[in-house]
Amino acid sequence: MTTNKLDLIDFWAFTIAFAPEDVVVDAVERQLSNWWKTGVRTCQGDEPLAPLQLPKEYNPARLRVALFALESPSPAILIESNLTDGYRSLSKMLARALPAETLAMVRSKPAGRDEWPIEEFCLMNESQGGFVRHVWAALDTSGWKFGNTGDLREFEDPERYRKRRIRDRFTRGQIVEFLEWLGVDLWSLAEPDSYRLMKCFEQGPR
Repeated sequence: MTTNKLDLIDFWAFTIAFAPEDVVVDAVERQLSNWWKTGVRTCQGDEPLAPLQLPKEYNPARLRVALFALESPSPAILIESNLTDGYRSLSKMLARALPAETLAMVRSKPAGRDEWPIEEFCLMNESQGGFVRHVWAALDTSGWKFGNTGDLREFEDPERYRKRRIRDRFTRGQIVEFLEWLGVDLWSLAEPDSYRLMKCFEQGPR
């Protein structure tokens, strides 16, 4: 079995907005302009940017947010930052700014690769009440925990959530399957022609 190089990345943290490109870019830029008091500018430097590969830090010297247009039957914009939580606050604000649109928020740190592994998938749509589906499995100080809220979606197999080992109830592979149902082939992002860098925003010097 061939391993996709994206699966070798230990930590995924991103949001996909299923909305028109110009609407997403405008909403992101407006929100960052409100938060980043030192200014918002286009990313500097010649290093190539690709989805799922932006290095993550708890407190980066300068925040970055990259937006990629994905190959998908309907508009799908992958939003990735260099924060370890995937800039969850930005994703939540975008859901409010785009109330009729759907956003999928993902975090994935597989067991065996990180001290605190987590697999998390959250489907958001403000017009339907905010978090419409949230599934996760994670290890904390008291052991493995699993949870799911919201109505079961057609792409889920509830039998998987009954596995004996909690860590096996929700995995990175299931996240990939969920996104496939939503029209995004995550593994294809290993190929440059499957996405297009739309914009990269960088926080001005502090």
